[in-house]
Amino acid sequence: MVVGIALCALPPLAARRADGGTPATGPAWITHPTQSFSITATEVTVGQFRACVDANACDPSTVNAACNYGQSNHDDHPVNCVAYQGAAQYCTYIGGRICTESEWLDACRGSDGRQFPYGSTFDLAACNSQSQSQTVEGRERATVPVGTMSTCEGGLAGLFDMAGNVAEWVDACKGAYCKFRGAGYLSNDPIASFAACGSICSGNDQSFQSGIVGIRCCRDGSD
Repeated sequence: MVVGIALCALPPLAARRADGGTPATGPAWITHPTQSFSITATEVTVGQFRACVDANACDPSTVNAACNYGQSNHDDHPVNCVAYQGAAQYCTYIGGRICTESEWLDACRGSDGRQFPYGSTFDLAACNSQSQSQTVEGRERATVPVGTMSTCEGGLAGLFDMAGNVAEWVDACKGAYCKFRGAGYLSNDPIASFAACGSICSGNDQSFQSGIVGIRCCRDGSD
């Protein structure tokens, strides 16, 4: 799978459920130690998005039920195949908003400006990410429950899956074209570039519904 690619200008400068939340309350928030925003600890899950739909706060037409949303046993997997509007609606539902690109990158880099959320060197196996040319033996090309890969923590403590599972919409749009950040379970090549906290990202129309694109939210202030 190859998704639309944008070259993005750099802005200034053990298995467990890591989100600490429930489908009704949403994921936990992680506060950036030097910036005035918080970010959700994990990607938004199917169960959490479904709670938003049940509350009539999210439009079910913004998510494709052929993906995780239609799977009865995927409540703890990231919601994917969700359009930008659905991401915006969910983030509003939990008192947040879609992250700006600068916020997403600041969280990915952490307080020490790392190149990848987990460190300075690319590790294909650290997160749930593969590409057409680079694969991890024995790993499926599919999502896993959010926050269950302890090796994919960072750039902030308690922040998971910034370089794997699914990419996430960011509030960086030109007209109807918006960017998304982070490598997914199947990413463009070179995967090390798309998995980095750097200048290369992907994007597509706001209505785009892809299995490798999901939601992460930010909000002003601390958690």
